[in-house]
Amino acid sequence: MRTIWKYKLPDVGTGQFVLDMPKGSHVLRVAVQYGHPCIWVLVDSSQPTVPRRFAIVGTGHPAPSADEAFWLGSFHLFGDNFVGHLFTDWENSHVPDIPIVEGETP
Repeated sequence: MRTIWKYKLPDVGTGQFVLDMPKGSHVLRVAVQYGHPCIWVLVDSSQPTVPRRFAIVGTGHPAPSADEAFWLGSFHLFGDNFVGHLFTDWENSHVPDIPIVEGETP
């Protein structure tokens, strides 16, 4: 079943981490909720879970090249004193084929 799941990002500051999510999942949004960075992900819960690599890079810190990673979004923490930028590898950056439901506009 296709649905949207929320994942709370780990408290890694900056650095790399792995989240297990259904194969073919697509990150829709990166934002802070209740003081914690989160991602909202379109998933097909019938798919097996696979590890997915992410990295958080702070403003002014070395970032991955465009060949290495795909930018997903940015978020603010600590009264805007920290801005984190979330990346994933290109292998996981595809856009899913989402059929438009009758009555919806693209």
